[in-house]
Amino acid sequence: MGETNGHGVIVDTVTPGEAAASAGMRAGDVIASVDGAPTATTGELSAVLAELKPGQKVPIVVKHQNGANSTFHVTLGTYPGS
Repeated sequence: MGETNGHGVIVDTVTPGEAAASAGMRAGDVIASVDGAPTATTGELSAVLAELKPGQKVPIVVKHQNGANSTFHVTLGTYPGS
């Protein structure tokens, strides 16, 4: 994940079989919000995700490299190492 100067969080890589890949996200997408909460920075994304539970299905709004927006409904997994 990477910063975009307050315009969302860039998805660096998408691992096949994990929640983001299963939903259709691609590397280079920018996460703009999760479950209706803006995610302008990695800190905001982490704070939103910390309030959610594994197995919960949430809408994630992303902006693609071509400028189009999509909403994916992702079932959250567990954080690696937890």
